[in-house]
Amino acid sequence: MAFPTDINLKEINSLNHIRLVLTKLINWLKVEGGEGSSEIYKLIPSQASETNKLADKDFVNSSIATSTATFRGTVNSIADLTNITSADNNDYAFVISTDSAGNTGYKRYKYDGTSWEFEYDLNNSSFTAAQWASIQSGITAAIVENLHDSNNLVRGEVVHNIVILTQAQYDALDTKDANTEYNIIESV
Repeated sequence: MAFPTDINLKEINSLNHIRLVLTKLINWLKVEGGEGSSEIYKLIPSQASETNKLADKDFVNSSIATSTATFRGTVNSIADLTNITSADNNDYAFVISTDSAGNTGYKRYKYDGTSWEFEYDLNNSSFTAAQWASIQSGITAAIVENLHDSNNLVRGEVVHNIVILTQAQYDALDTKDANTEYNIIESV
């Protein structure tokens, strides 16, 4: 595909010349093979538009990798961090640290595909000690929901004894102690 000889880039010395050159270049691209078959048009997907811009392949791949990163937990030391062997590229974890004033801090590390790289210190000043304890506890939304379900909570007297028995054994008891928790299992 030869560049048109009537477009002389050395002649460009005004805005009118730039417009003329661009018009000739666009016309040449369309005539050279039409929008569907010109070499340059083959590289532009049909979905591209003013509002749906093209994106660089490396940028897209990097964005996807970052978005699919998995939190691998909070550990007590760098040694514990390096023991996490199930990490994929861009996964992240926190390492608990202590500053010179004795305050607990958290350092975020990201896995680069071969090793854990420090990213930044987490600013935890907006959390109370109780909030950080909750974050570290492993509690989940499902556990909290379960706690709100009164049918799943043990209520009443202090339980002193826990007994495991079958339904038949439980039914055969003459009296049931109020301070005993009876766990009924299926008969084997």
